[in-house]
Amino acid sequence: MGVRDAAKPGDCKININGESQKTGASVPRGFLSAWTEPVPPIRIPPDESLRPLFESSLEATTRTGKPAWNWKDGILTGTSKPTERGFLVTKEEFRDFELQCEFELKGKGRFNSGISFRVSGSPDASPHFNLGDAAVDEPFGIFFKEWKLRAEPEDDINLTEWNQLKLRVVGDQITGWINGKQVVEYTLEQKGLPAGPIAFQSTAGKDEQGTIRFRNLQVQRLNQSERPWSPIKDPESS
Repeated sequence: MGVRDAAKPGDCKININGESQKTGASVPRGFLSAWTEPVPPIRIPPDESLRPLFESSLEATTRTGKPAWNWKDGILTGTSKPTERGFLVTKEEFRDFELQCEFELKGKGRFNSGISFRVSGSPDASPHFNLGDAAVDEPFGIFFKEWKLRAEPEDDINLTEWNQLKLRVVGDQITGWINGKQVVEYTLEQKGLPAGPIAFQSTAGKDEQGTIRFRNLQVQRLNQSERPWSPIKDPESS
């Protein structure tokens, strides 16, 4: 800035409450007009609404193991023959979220399924909400490299029929509901796990086989910091 660009003492005026006031100070031209421009309020977008996890295909997923996965008429189906185990893994990552769906599990022996989340590396080594039959020692519960919490057996849950599931993960707290009833509540010992994919499991041991089906799969992010931020226009400024 050159000398000619500076205002002379007494030349600068500020409008205060509708009256022009002299400052007696030297201020660069254009400085006050920029400084006094009204700043629009910062508006944080609300948590997004529930939305489909998969739109019309499984293109945005990867797979581990040998189970067969398919998507048809809005139903995700995983099938395992004896000794086949693996996961269908989303490419999209989530940290704090709520997942809602319906599921049915039909299998022989200790065939079981479940949902892993905040996956890092192998889904087998990630937090996991197990879906299984307590009658064959595969109950609902939280599994993270080992059993962390086994839910009490529910006599009114028929795995071969459609059941409602809701899984909520916020911070280190995991809560799960089946048919509207809370069945698990657990606080992770490993604090601050980062965002990661969601993975659906289909597992059968020797002489076992089965099919897991999910429908009405919907997800909702609960942590705004996970989403790209964009300002929302102030309706009063339009």
